[in-house]
Amino acid sequence: MEYKNNYSIISLIVSHNPPDSIYKLITQLIKISYKIIIIDSSNIETYQKMINYFKNNNNIIFVHEIKDYGLGNALNSGIKIAKEFCFDFLLIMEDDSFFDVMNINNIISEFVKIYSSNDVLYLSDNNIKSHEKFINIKTYIGSNSGIIISSKLIKEIEFRSDFFMDQIDIDFQYNIKKLGGNIIITRDKIIGRLPIGRENKNNINTISIFRFYLLTRNTIRLFLEKKVTIKSLIYIPAYFVKGLMSKQSFHYLLIALFNGIIDGIKNNLGITKTLKFFRTDLK
Repeated sequence: MEYKNNYSIISLIVSHNPPDSIYKLITQLIKISYKIIIIDSSNIETYQKMINYFKNNNNIIFVHEIKDYGLGNALNSGIKIAKEFCFDFLLIMEDDSFFDVMNINNIISEFVKIYSSNDVLYLSDNNIKSHEKFINIKTYIGSNSGIIISSKLIKEIEFRSDFFMDQIDIDFQYNIKKLGGNIIITRDKIIGRLPIGRENKNNINTISIFRFYLLTRNTIRLFLEKKVTIKSLIYIPAYFVKGLMSKQSFHYLLIALFNGIIDGIKNNLGITKTLKFFRTDLK
């Protein structure tokens, strides 16, 4: 890839009833982005508030999904829009993230000198002990935020929409490696994250029951497709125990566990009957 000082960046945010910090994130992205695409499935009041706040910026493209079809579907919708423009890199951010540092173009400039256009760069939310500024990760990174993808690669991949949300990152990284690419992460902390999507009860940090169902179902599916090892299955009993320790309903946890295993084995994915049971807004 040709080295240059400034790269054209399109930023993509997937949003669902976001925290107030999303205004900080969008304001930060305005400074570095050629276009910002926001795929939002919030209630109409939240969506309209965002539009009104940034109504004077013509470089922001808002798309309101009246129904939440999941993270994978929203990411693919945003990528489809991005493909209509000429750009060098796509930067994917989730609505609970923000930047600690803003030297993204400098980071990209250094990255492309070493790595190919088939490699994906993750912006770290932690400082990592390493002599290398960019670290080649051999396993998987559990994140869908702070991802920098070349325009060349974005034409060849898509995110797994039938997973709805959890484990989409693992499937995506598997496909990158299958294409001959590498998963790279910055040594230095670049972004911050809010603990959105997690529950903290009795000092136990866990996930909601609908996400436990998705974690179970999608992990089972990945294992059967030989995309993860048997070690990955340990997350299922671990989050079951965490759910019990945080006083989540034993009955609902069993429903999520049992149906997650069955649906994963049967390849029954997407917005299933069980997912609608736990997420009544999807009915």
